[in-house]
Formats: sequence, C-alpha cells, structure tokens
Amino acid sequence: MMPTTVFGMNAALRAGLTRQQVARRVRSGHWRRLRAGVYCRALDWDAADRRGRHLLEATAALMSAPGGCVISHASAAAAHDLPMPFAPTPVWMTQPPPGTTRYPGCARLLVATLGPGTCRSAATVG
Repeated sequence: MMPTTVFGMNAALRAGLTRQQVARRVRSGHWRRLRAGVYCRALDWDAADRRGRHLLEATAALMSAPGGCVISHASAAAAHDLPMPFAPTPVWMTQPPPGTTRYPGCARLLVATLGPGTCRSAATVG
C-alpha cells in the first residue's frame, strides 16, 4: 500500500511497483509529480488548499534537497499555520554552511548557521 502523502520512487519500488507502473500512474493523472522522482496522489493534491499544496511541495523539495536542509521563511510559516503571502510563493529552505544556494526547481535555498534549538522536526509541526 502506498502512502497518502509525499513519497519517492524508491518507496514505490519497495511497495512492488515498477518504474513503468509509476510512469503510467503519473501519465494517467492518478499521481502528481512534485519533483523529479517525488510524487503524491492526485487526490491528495486536489483536496489540499493553497497551504496544503505548498506543504506538499516543501516536503518534496526537502526529500530531494542536500542533507541538513530545513524549510524556512514563508514555508516554515505555512508549516506552523501562520499567515502566508497572498501571492504564490516558492518553497524556502535553509541549510547550514558550507552550502550552496544553487538548487534546481522552484525553490529558494539559503545558507545560514542553524543554532541548537532553532529548528523543529517536521513531525512536531502542526
């Protein structure tokens, strides 16, 4: 059984699907590709509001980002149920140095020192 949130190609393969079956589910519209190799069910995307969609995209970005990245700025505000900018906003992430601000896709990646206690686990947000 596949998860109902964001999952990667490896999770689909572990669940017994082939790459061709994954591609077929994306082509048929049953799954939505969020980033290369990262998906969610179309039903979950369609049921989500703007904040929910942003969080699905943020989760996908984190799954494909360099290690140590955390969501930040407007994306962290969304995760904490704080007001979000009116206009659609890219996923914001921060990673500790030495990092790079080069990141493919619609995400903003910043480099900053992340001190103890400045980050909360995604499992505790919400």
